[in-house]
Amino acid sequence: PSSMGGKGDATAARFVYNSNGTPMYGIMFASLYADKLYVSSCASRLENFDRWSPVFASILGSVELKDKYHPFPIGFY
Repeated sequence: PSSMGGKGDATAARFVYNSNGTPMYGIMFASLYADKLYVSSCASRLENFDRWSPVFASILGSVELKDKYHPFPIGFY
């Protein structure tokens, strides 16, 4: 498990696929937060993924969801 922007539970997946005969590799995060589905993904050619991975991590790490829930579910008095 992970989160998107520090909010919402998310699932991360790495995937490999073929795009017109070109091997591709990517990472994707999906989260349900405040009754909405959020999906973010980045992919590149398989042989270039390590080169782009830091950029992808920065992009995916920049996702910010608006606060919808109190950070302490039972309150903090």
